[in-house]
This record gives sequence, C-alpha cells and structure tokens, in this order.
Amino acid sequence: MVTDPTWHDVAVIGGGVAGLAAVRALQRAGQAPLLIAPAEARFANRGELLGAAALGSLTALGWRDLLDDRRIAMPADAQFSAWGAPALVRQPLGPNGSGWHIDRQRLEDAMLARVVASPMLFIDASVRGCERYPDGWHLSLSTGMDLRVRFLIDATGRAAAVARRLGGTRRHLGRLVALMREFSTEDGSVMAASLVEATPQGWWYTSRMPRRPRLFAAFFTDADLLPSTTDRRESWSCRLAEAPYTRARLESLGIDASHEPPAMVRAGTTVQECVAGDGWAAVGDAAVSLDPLAGHGLAIAFWSAVQAADAALAWMQGDAAPLGAYEGAVASGVTRFVADAAVHYRAEGRFCDCPFWGRRQQPAAVPARRQPQFA
Repeated sequence: MVTDPTWHDVAVIGGGVAGLAAVRALQRAGQAPLLIAPAEARFANRGELLGAAALGSLTALGWRDLLDDRRIAMPADAQFSAWGAPALVRQPLGPNGSGWHIDRQRLEDAMLARVVASPMLFIDASVRGCERYPDGWHLSLSTGMDLRVRFLIDATGRAAAVARRLGGTRRHLGRLVALMREFSTEDGSVMAASLVEATPQGWWYTSRMPRRPRLFAAFFTDADLLPSTTDRRESWSCRLAEAPYTRARLESLGIDASHEPPAMVRAGTTVQECVAGDGWAAVGDAAVSLDPLAGHGLAIAFWSAVQAADAALAWMQGDAAPLGAYEGAVASGVTRFVADAAVHYRAEGRFCDCPFWGRRQQPAAVPARRQPQFA
C-alpha cells in the first residue's frame, strides 16, 4: 500500500521537448502540474529541422519567440538533395521557408527554465512502479517517494515507459538506424542548409547547427546491413566514399570524418499500439517516432503535447471525447506518413538491386490500430 501519498491532478513523466511542452500547456490552462524526470537526462543533438508546421503549437504555448534566439534556432537558407537522380538539386522553399535548424539541448534548457518559473513541481527521479486504482494512479519513484495522480502523460521517448505497460505492444516498422556525428569547423560562413543524398546502402543527411560553426552528419541504413566484423568508424568511412556530395561538403570545410567512430541510434518508425486510454496519454516519441526522412519529430512533439494536455483537462471534467479524438488523430497521421514515406523511398530507383532500397519497393506496412478504452 502507498504510505502517506501526495495527490496531483496531472503528472508528466519525461523532461524532453514533448514533456516540457505538455507542462507548459497545462500551466497556461491554470494547472500546476507535476514533472517527473531525471535532471541530467538530455536528448542528444541530431541536426533537427523544425518546420513551419510547428508554429501553431509554439504560438499556443506562448513560445514562438524561442525561434528568435540564434543560439537555439537558425533559419534554414536552403535544402538540397540528390535523390532519384545523380544531380544535386536545390529544393523549392515552402511559403514559410524551410524552417529552422535547432540546437535541441539549448532548446530544452530554455524550455525548462521557463516552466520552472511558473507554478509546477519538478521531481528529479524516474518512475519505478505504476498501478491503477479506482481513485487514480499510484506511482513509486526511484527516490522512494510514493504519489497519487489523476492523469498521466507519458513523455519518456522511444522507451515509452508508461505506454508500454498500458497501451499494448510497440511496433517497429523496419530496422533503420543512424550512424551520426557532430563536427566543429573554423569556417563561420557555412551555409545554413541541409543536404540529403541517396547512396546504394542507405542515405546521408548533413545540416548546419545554430551554435558556433558546427555541422551534423548522419548515415541512415538498416541495422542488419552494417557489417558485423568491422567497427563503426570503418563502416562510416566506407559508406561516405559512396556519397560524393556529402564527402565534398565535409572536405570543403576541412573536416576529417575518419578519426572517431560515430554514435549509433535507432531511427526507424515505431508506433505504440494505443497512445491514450482511461486517465493517460502518450506524447512525442512515446506515442510515435517517425523515420527522420520526414523531419517531423519536433513538430509532432509540440503538437502532441498541446493536444494531450487539452484532452487531459477535458477528461478530468468528465469528457473523454477529446482523448479519443487525440488517439484517432495520431493513428491517422501515422497512416498518412507511412504512405508518403513509401512514395518518397520508391522515388529512388537507381539502387533497387541493393537490399536497403529493394525492401522499400514493397507495399508499405500500415500499423493496425487497437480500439482504445475510455471512461
């Protein structure tokens, strides 16, 4: 049994972009939410581009001005690609431009500083136990503290620590991984542009980062296509030799990419079978994490946080309909993305005989949706 529990209306578990945005949305609605997250846990920079689709959510959060801080966000000058043909092509800009190159670590720091300046309670801990009782959720924390909460928002990223317990299985649509590195350069005139280049074994992405001249580079391929007998540094160098535009960009900046091994992270689309239920919702990567080809990760984090916070408030007033609508919107969005990504991958027809691209010529696997239960 829980000893001397403390009651809270809403607990947000996870302190990344989605979690902090959920806290902010709740604060703007007059709540003083609880944030549970390890203080030192921070998402590594991955050269992310925040598109104009996120402006509505940022405005709703009162955070549109974060994009004016050049330490956090840098307007993208252009996007280039070599995809489906050997020529490098400059992509047309949308009506609101290409978006902003983001320093995610600085973005999260700025967001955290703002939410702690408003009513809330931050607990530096992780959740060890989570049980459902008629009166709400009973949480056991790594600090030994026990809490009771009416509504949970899972913002624990791909780990989906809460949603996995409550929402069934998590489906992995493919085996995509990223080998990635961040480079410093003395050249302050590096163009604020992203470059995407298809190669026989996968595709490359490079982008400028906001803080002092730095360049992010990543190679995306399927995990089982990486040689098991070589280290990551050798795999990186071999694949870079097949990417003339990416290699030329690094060399033009005096970057020697062969010295240190890259980090490797999962990058494929993963979908939680159910992203909301009676008294809980998952946001950001805990709900769905998409193939970076779309570049929607940050936009989804902000959007899902705003929608889930609104649904939580409605649920506590006895209205479960917004929670069901959120679940449906996530499922519909995933279906559209999977179809769009399949079309984009099939547009690269030069390497169909290679396993990476041959797999992507097959019909897209759309995840089945489990019927959620709401009260």
